[in-house]
Amino acid sequence: MTASVPSDGPFGIDATTLAASLGPLPFHWQVGTEDAARLRSLPGLAEAWRQIDDLAAAARREPEPSLHREAWLAYSQTGDRRPYEQQYFGRRHRLTALGLAAVVSRGAAESALCGLIEAVCDEPAWALPAHVPDPVELIDRTTVDLFAAETGAALAELGVLMGDRLPAGLRARIAAEVDERVLQQLLPGAPAFGWESLRNNWAAVCGGSALMAALYVEHDPARCAALVVRCLAALDVFLDGFASDGGCAEGVVYWAYGFGYFTYAADLLERATAGRVRIADDPRAVRAAAFARRVDLGPTRQLTYSDATDQRPNTAALAWWARRGVAAPAVNRLSVPSDDHCGRWAPMLRTMLWCDGLPSASVDHLDVFDDTGLAVVVRGPFAVAVKAGHNDEPHNHLDLGHVSVWLGDDQVIADIGAGPYSAAYFDPGTRYAQPAPSAAAHNAPLLDGAGQRQGPEARATLRVTGDERSGVAEVDLTVAYDGVTALVRTVAWSLAGPVGSVEITDRLLVDPPRPSPVVTQAWLSPVQPHLSRHGDAVEWELAAGTVRLSLPGPPVVDRLDSVDHRGRPVVWWRVAVTSRAWQSQHVSLVATIKP
Repeated sequence: MTASVPSDGPFGIDATTLAASLGPLPFHWQVGTEDAARLRSLPGLAEAWRQIDDLAAAARREPEPSLHREAWLAYSQTGDRRPYEQQYFGRRHRLTALGLAAVVSRGAAESALCGLIEAVCDEPAWALPAHVPDPVELIDRTTVDLFAAETGAALAELGVLMGDRLPAGLRARIAAEVDERVLQQLLPGAPAFGWESLRNNWAAVCGGSALMAALYVEHDPARCAALVVRCLAALDVFLDGFASDGGCAEGVVYWAYGFGYFTYAADLLERATAGRVRIADDPRAVRAAAFARRVDLGPTRQLTYSDATDQRPNTAALAWWARRGVAAPAVNRLSVPSDDHCGRWAPMLRTMLWCDGLPSASVDHLDVFDDTGLAVVVRGPFAVAVKAGHNDEPHNHLDLGHVSVWLGDDQVIADIGAGPYSAAYFDPGTRYAQPAPSAAAHNAPLLDGAGQRQGPEARATLRVTGDERSGVAEVDLTVAYDGVTALVRTVAWSLAGPVGSVEITDRLLVDPPRPSPVVTQAWLSPVQPHLSRHGDAVEWELAAGTVRLSLPGPPVVDRLDSVDHRGRPVVWWRVAVTSRAWQSQHVSLVATIKP
């Protein structure tokens, strides 16, 4: 909506004005026969279609898997989310594959899709046990979490796209289930959900999905407008969660998730109002849209701070914003179903619809996010990232001062990203005892075995000079630690020649009355290192070259057997060096990088 419209509502939009801006309801569109043929023939979508066809064929051939009560109860009994989520997301993968096959291929998979939609409508809960008030009680038809909202939007959109190719009774049931489980919970006067005031991905995914569902299902303009305005309030809160520099403290994967759903909702609302409501023009959204390009490390590398993984951002929102003039990060292919273990419908459909060409190569750059507390350096095969910020961020890790280094495709000095989600992982009392979020998983110094403090007061400031060829990042960690007068980490990079270097120096000042602490610096890597001949360095032999880490003392190298975000076995190698700090201590490490 243009800024000239007077209103106290979110984005300057109130329900009365919005109702007058809406076109015919429910909002209706279809993938035409010509569009379907084009989508089937594009080379960039060939791998996506191969996976979709395989999944759809298996879904037609095999009986529909059940969602077992025992799997649901595993969360309340052990805190393990995986047993139920594997079954639930497996069903969503089928829904997406059968839906795309039916919508685009005209006739294929329609019978199986109808049966699966009935099964989803029969589910006693669309929300996950980790998100409902009573995880013992299987029936929950009133909790709107990420996945209930996504399910509602997916079914509503499928109902519109399939039209009369679905039986009238099934279309009516979709509308009734979406209305009861999602829309009625968000009418004016209904109790607020916690996500409506969360400045993170929840506000965008839940609010954006519910907004889309309302446009697809609701017939009454006044009721639809009331629902949409409530969803817009959540999207407004979501944008407020971005720093003034457009940075996302949740990490790139969560940026792609939350900002993706903001984009899908913004696009649909723009279409449903014939361009009269354009929330994507909000300056906060435009700044946030630029984030992915500014932290781009190239098509095969990914930042993994916070609870992010090395998964590439879904290409749908990237392509949509590229059409609006926002530079996109480099990609080596469009997204495919196997990229998303949750089997989400909305991003996969839009990857196909918005499959414009995206850049295949990154450019050298230094980008600094002063407010977020992040610096990213890329030059050819080299990349360095330095993390500051504070310790009360969304999906927070105790990672202030962490440094990551890449050579080629390998994050040789690594941030291990997200661990497997469980009850303990999100319990404030036990979160930092889990390996991934803990101080021990990050390479800021430990003092007498203790890492930095938790909470918003534990903060690191970042100051950067130079460019991508040569520069210095200074991270002041003093207030993040107990009992130190000063603790400053300096990261200096020299990447101008064929051999690069990154020097990391920790300057520690301790008040004389305090006993001198033991300083431990530990570096995790997915690649096994080898001790140098003299025992004062470790080396990694990589596909793209060699990295040598010179240390101030003899290192200890340990193998750590762990599991990744999806529970798959993974091995990390820990290189640790310790020293006794006196009143003033400077500990320097140099990574020499030779492609």
